Amino acid sequence: MKNKTTLRNNTTLAALALLATAAGIAPKAHASDVFSVTATGAGVTSQTKANSDLEALIRDVIESREQFINFRSTNFNSILNWGGVPGALNFQQTHSGAVFTGVLTSHVLPGLRVTKSATSQDELGDQFVEFFKKDGSGVYSELLKAISAQSKVSPTDGNPNADTARNATVDFQNGAQTSGETKAEKKAGAAANVPNAFQFDMELGTFKANGIEGRTYSLPLAKRFTLSERVGLNLGIPLSLSEIGGATVYSGGLNVGLPISLQKKSMGQPITWRVTPFGGASVTASKDMLVGGTILRAGLSNLMAYDFGKFEVAIGNQFSQHSSVEMEIAGTKIDPRVDQQILKNGIQVCVPIAENWIVEAYAIQTNFLAEAGVKHYATFGGDIGYRVHDTKDAIKRVVGTLRVGAYIDEGSGFSGAHFRIGSSWKF
Repeated sequence: MKNKTTLRNNTTLAALALLATAAGIAPKAHASDVFSVTATGAGVTSQTKANSDLEALIRDVIESREQFINFRSTNFNSILNWGGVPGALNFQQTHSGAVFTGVLTSHVLPGLRVTKSATSQDELGDQFVEFFKKDGSGVYSELLKAISAQSKVSPTDGNPNADTARNATVDFQNGAQTSGETKAEKKAGAAANVPNAFQFDMELGTFKANGIEGRTYSLPLAKRFTLSERVGLNLGIPLSLSEIGGATVYSGGLNVGLPISLQKKSMGQPITWRVTPFGGASVTASKDMLVGGTILRAGLSNLMAYDFGKFEVAIGNQFSQHSSVEMEIAGTKIDPRVDQQILKNGIQVCVPIAENWIVEAYAIQTNFLAEAGVKHYATFGGDIGYRVHDTKDAIKRVVGTLRVGAYIDEGSGFSGAHFRIGSSWKF
């Protein structure tokens, strides 16, 4: 039986996010709206409207409001474009006497056919909204799954900015990439390798997909603990906000990793081999898009690295399974029906320069193994870091790391660029 939960039983972030969106205080991106509807009818000039609020746009058409006012009490057809996916919803209205009949279908979900009748268009609009929020929530979930398989801007799955890919990236950074050593750390050896650390990053990004532009803001927080000589514990809280066209999407969650060192690098031993089983849960929600979900995941990361002295090369691999459970957004029960597997493979080069500086470059290939709007994409990036230390006792105590970096994501019909600044402190 599917495990069901509601937004109020999830993270405080998602709850506050929905309140901010409902209050209209959330920031909006100045770009193409994520939804658009075109209505056509005999003897009436066709009209198109774009909006970031899905429910409002559906009501505008069915109830013939604003620029669709001339379609009142007429027979007409309309097609909704959802995040670059045409025909996501098709609505046909007929009028006979005092009865208005609406039929809802979808090009992306051929089995969808919903028919409602009412004595006014306003009542008809109420019936279809009520259908999506209650009686037809299961149908809407199937529609969201079908859209995620085609849309390049779905918030939950199928593209580099989606919940599944974003969290897989954080897991890969924690488990399948290494933190290179400066020359000072190499000289200090194991004495400088203090594993307990608190880390935070601030990241800003932009992306384009199918004519829709967006921005991303994220603040992943992490804390690493030492359980034994070879086993550690990583805890993380990834927080993010995305603006997709004019719609705002919030996400927060919890990551847990258990890094296990099968081979540890030392002064006379240049090889690092580490595996990290991990798991986590995240909540993604957008009142504008009527999209959301609690997505659980589990996976395994593998890291192999060889230190050549003047530079270090690391190979990382990762597999993760992502599955969603039902949640409730603004009275609407939604489960995006995520059932995705993600495979990531990457290479990283770390080059120490001067005593306390290090430069890192990496390339990562990401593949969605189930259906996705962006089936695979490549990530290219780099960082430069400076190790801050206590000059009186540099060999025994490394205080922290400051770093800045950038990376790009490139896939079919999708491109994104990100800048980040972060710090980690060991104690």
